[in-house]
Amino acid sequence: MRSRRKNILIVAAVVVVALVIVFLKGGRLGPIDYSGPTADWLDYGNSRGGDRYSPLTQITPENVRHLEIA
Repeated sequence: MRSRRKNILIVAAVVVVALVIVFLKGGRLGPIDYSGPTADWLDYGNSRGGDRYSPLTQITPENVRHLEIA
């Protein structure tokens, strides 16, 4: 019984430490990359062929979960 209680306390401590780290970091993964191109979609679908490809680099699979309604 003590072993189980000890394991629960260890897991709880790890979760608390992880939450503190995320809170202190502000929930961000790192600085935003502003070096990429801007969003100038002059035609429907971004090109005359309508390929719908965006060369933008600020939103990535790693940071998309941090998007908020502006």
